[in-house]
Amino acid sequence: EGTRYLSPSALNTYMRCSLQFYFRYVAGLREQDDITEEIDAPLFGNILHEAIDYLYQDYVKKEISKENLTLLAKTKNKIEGAIDHAFAKVYFKGQNADYTGKNIIIRDIIERYIHQIIKLDQSNAPFEIISLENKYEIEVPIKVKGAFDTIKLGGKIDRVDQQNNHIRIIDYKTGGDKLEFKNIESLFSDRKNDRNDAVFQTFLYAKFYTDLNNPELPVRPEVYSVRKIFDNNFDSRIKQKENRSETIINDYQQISDEFLKNLNQLIQTIINPEIPFTQTEEIRDCEYCPYKKICHR
Repeated sequence: EGTRYLSPSALNTYMRCSLQFYFRYVAGLREQDDITEEIDAPLFGNILHEAIDYLYQDYVKKEISKENLTLLAKTKNKIEGAIDHAFAKVYFKGQNADYTGKNIIIRDIIERYIHQIIKLDQSNAPFEIISLENKYEIEVPIKVKGAFDTIKLGGKIDRVDQQNNHIRIIDYKTGGDKLEFKNIESLFSDRKNDRNDAVFQTFLYAKFYTDLNNPELPVRPEVYSVRKIFDNNFDSRIKQKENRSETIINDYQQISDEFLKNLNQLIQTIINPEIPFTQTEEIRDCEYCPYKKICHR
């Protein structure tokens, strides 16, 4: 895959279970691909991402107005075409899309989600799309055996756009992800209930973008949690909620120093040969782990 880098999901895996991280990213053990008739959650997410991406492709580096989006919402064949394209690419692997059984229902659900995303975007228009699914890579300084080195972090950001006087880093999430977190330290916790993977990931994307572009405008991390976007007062901004106080993160700079400090500690832990890779204490996480047979959990 050319240059190797640590992705947000790799870091999340390490915090969830460092042994799972070892199997997947260090030993390079492939997860078994069960040939499924069913569309599982990651696959569903990939199809939705691909469809939205395809739909908005024409608007990159252009301003999208409310009118554009109203028109798009009404253009049924364009939306259906985007979904067919996504199914063909992600699920049918280039063969003709043939919808049967559950796929028909899933196709309908994806269409509903897309309409809701367009609706949400209408309320935020006008905005200009800067990039869709672009890969961003940064180098973070680390210390190995007393000497300085760097490690690459990187990943694809679903969408970067500019709205009014700020830049938005948008991550689409297909789970029921919450948009609030307790404090920065909690994002790096090995306890599942403390951590918020979606917020951690979006903050990391905001760091990628900020490091590479030094934007003068504030950079605002947002999560389009598609199961929640049907709520009447849905707000895609991330909130810090601690001891009855609530802060909206309108600019990555609000948390950047503390986030970087914790991120550096996490990376130092991962690369430290003295610290072994161990099984998670959260037995619930093992249920869907592809490596559970090796672990005998």
